[in-house]
Amino acid sequence: MSGEALAHIISQHLREIVSVVDADERILYVNQATESALGSSPDDFPGRDAAAWVHPDDLAGVREHQRRLLSEPGSTSTIINRVKCADGSWTRMSTHGINLLHDPVVRGVLQVSLDVEQQCRDQDAFEQSMAAQRLVADLGLQALVSSDLEGLLTTALTEVGALLEVTWVLLHEVDDAGMRMRHMIGPDSLEPGQP
Repeated sequence: MSGEALAHIISQHLREIVSVVDADERILYVNQATESALGSSPDDFPGRDAAAWVHPDDLAGVREHQRRLLSEPGSTSTIINRVKCADGSWTRMSTHGINLLHDPVVRGVLQVSLDVEQQCRDQDAFEQSMAAQRLVADLGLQALVSSDLEGLLTTALTEVGALLEVTWVLLHEVDDAGMRMRHMIGPDSLEPGQP
């Protein structure tokens, strides 16, 4: 079996997307992994602009990644960006590229991309958990040194709103008479005591 045939068989059975993109960012080749990773046939890619699959908010970073790769033969670069799936959703991919435009066989930028969406979500959840723990510790310290309960509540609700990226944060007080709003942060806040 020739080395070329072996390389083709290996690339078709990898879970990573292997692609080759020319200097004009036109896709020359992709392997079968696009079917399982993105839900797209490998036949959908050749000749098309690689940027067509990149999230608009990530395009500047991807172009900078490509510029670094094209700066000199053999240069490498790795980036994580969102890539469009066949169903219209987005998934984060880690792509490592190497400039092989000078190679007479490849004549392009060889890229290996792996879906890292779950790892990114896990990292985001971990970072949010750590931020929440830091917030609880900071508020605990403030409570020890402050006698201004209303100021502390305002700070606490403001910080919680920022951490959770929400517009309104409410603290309710519950007793035998029912539930009433104790403190609220957000536009058009209600007065304390509202049911």
